[in-house]
Amino acid sequence: MFSRIVFFGALPMIFAGLRIAVAVAFIVLVAAEFVSTKVGIGYMIWNSWELLQVDSMFVGIVVIGLLGLVASALLAELEHKVVPWKKRREMTRPPCGALGNAQRSNKGGRQRRISAGGHH
Repeated sequence: MFSRIVFFGALPMIFAGLRIAVAVAFIVLVAAEFVSTKVGIGYMIWNSWELLQVDSMFVGIVVIGLLGLVASALLAELEHKVVPWKKRREMTRPPCGALGNAQRSNKGGRQRRISAGGHH
């Protein structure tokens, strides 16, 4: 019984790890294609850069970005199906450090800005 509770409790962290792993896998895949193959999107980007074919280079970059976006969306959808008790908003919420200081310490509905000189 204890292993079931731990496994289901760990599912949100497992999916977070999977999403990070997929992103790193795309980066490593493209980097490997840059240097060690004659086929693939990474090779196309590298070859286009060397030959100054900017349009082909950006097509490759956009394709890699779209593949990453689709993979992330598919993992988010799979997570929603496998972990139904987790709210969808929690799956896409930015980390706490992504919010500015003014938004985190917003008291009374006012945002406080501090200028470069230190005056309020």
